[in-house]
Amino acid sequence: MKKILIIVILLLLVGGGGGGAYWWFVLKDAGGEEVVEEEEEIDLGPPPIFVELPALTVPVIRNGNVARYIILKMSIEVPDSTSEQMVIARTPGLRNAYLRDLHGYFSTIPVTQRLNITPIKKRLAKISQGVLGKGIVKDILITNAFTKDD
Repeated sequence: MKKILIIVILLLLVGGGGGGAYWWFVLKDAGGEEVVEEEEEIDLGPPPIFVELPALTVPVIRNGNVARYIILKMSIEVPDSTSEQMVIARTPGLRNAYLRDLHGYFSTIPVTQRLNITPIKKRLAKISQGVLGKGIVKDILITNAFTKDD
């Protein structure tokens, strides 16, 4: 009796699998033409231009000693090649402004606090706007940020 029951169950499984394959490969395609969705072309505009800056190392000083270093690797997104050339030409002044501001900023937060990228990005964007002017920097992209304890 058990052998017959097992054989019946196997036949049902094989029949169900065959019927499903028949429906999927034969009947589904015979039901009519496939509906092809036309993709609407979206104009994304020109590709973004990024100016990669050298890594910025900010020392965090506590009690006259360096408690840790904060290393930021970043790129600046600009709207066009003219702005790109301006950022490249003014990189030394921009890095100096970043270091001065971030040195003061990191002296106000606890040494053990984790890095929060959002306020750092806002500060860097504001500094960039002050050094380069409005409309030159579209966004600041921080590609890597980490701390190194001394």
